[in-house]
Amino acid sequence: MRSPLVALVLPCGLTVGGVRTTDRFTRGATAENLSFLAMMSNDVASTRRVLCRPMPDQKGQVFEEWNKELLDAAGGEGDEDASWADRFLGLDPRVGLTAAQQRRRQEGNRKAVSNLLAVIPNKALKAVIRVDAVNRPNPGPGMRTDARIAYQTLQREMSVPDSSGRVQRKLDAFNAIRIKSHVGVSEDSLAILNRKYTADNIELPQGNRFSTDMIVEKLLAAITFPAALAAEADKMLGTDKQHMSPQFYDQPVAAMGVMPPVPGGWRRDDVVSYFDELWRSEWKRQDPELKFATASLSADRRWGR
Repeated sequence: MRSPLVALVLPCGLTVGGVRTTDRFTRGATAENLSFLAMMSNDVASTRRVLCRPMPDQKGQVFEEWNKELLDAAGGEGDEDASWADRFLGLDPRVGLTAAQQRRRQEGNRKAVSNLLAVIPNKALKAVIRVDAVNRPNPGPGMRTDARIAYQTLQREMSVPDSSGRVQRKLDAFNAIRIKSHVGVSEDSLAILNRKYTADNIELPQGNRFSTDMIVEKLLAAITFPAALAAEADKMLGTDKQHMSPQFYDQPVAAMGVMPPVPGGWRRDDVVSYFDELWRSEWKRQDPELKFATASLSADRRWGR
């Protein structure tokens, strides 16, 4: 009798050697095997819909490691305005939104919180998050379910306070982040660097975290090669904020009547996208500086430096 465990090796419907696995494993199979295959197929499909592995019910370092996985996975989900990670961290656009953006924000918050709750096995913690962040009194569009408050509640319940020495070590490590030594030289270097800044920043205590503007400026300062990109990053850093392109920087808006003032600031996603595109272009044309940096990095890692 065929073992039903083959379903774990080759997913149903995959073509191997010109033969569909559904044909290979179902031809002559018993009703029991067919039932098992259907069950495994449903389980695999269900697993693929989960944002990340279930949260471990242990505070401290174990939770912090899982938290990195959560944010990395959430960074790849979302809409054209913001990722779920942005919504968890409060980095999503919140002022001056169009009606369409308000609707996307509302839906994005709802989906982010729903997927967060799906990976938390602890029922008591789920209940606390729901009380804080779901079906809140509506202070504005998109805030009925608030992903940022849900994430803050999660941090409050699961994080362990750091000693002053550990906080300083984390700050030193954050300030020392470099492309070559921390993310490696590849086509995806800047995208990975951006995610690392987000993940490492969230590890810092709330009062020690860097603002969006500070992270953008650290990212620009980290672009020290190739020469063309480094020059462009230096130019952007050296430009007076009042003369900055609106593509990359929002100018502050003074209060008008009952409307409160709107602070200015870097458009982080647009800055990252711009330099990521430049970096990938240089990579594809095999810029000598990138090739040399890749070779040097490989040698350093080979010798454990």
